[in-house]
Amino acid sequence: MPKQTSTKQPQAAPQNDAPAYVVPQGEEHLYHVELSKNVFDPATGKPSFKPFVQKYNVKMWQSIYDIIKMQGYEVNILHDPTKKQK
Repeated sequence: MPKQTSTKQPQAAPQNDAPAYVVPQGEEHLYHVELSKNVFDPATGKPSFKPFVQKYNVKMWQSIYDIIKMQGYEVNILHDPTKKQK
């Protein structure tokens, strides 16, 4: 039986205390995603994982989202090229 993957895509989580994400010119066609993990240094209790921004084309994002979640990443979509921007 073929493996079924989730078609649910996360919604961009607006962060009121963070400045709006500015999409670099020429990259409007890409998903811009902030990936992070809740990993802490056991000695200090401080976060030991630095969040980073990764960019994906639409087709790649649709195929890799489930894999990213299985690897334990928290996903924050900064720019979704399929949604009309204000």
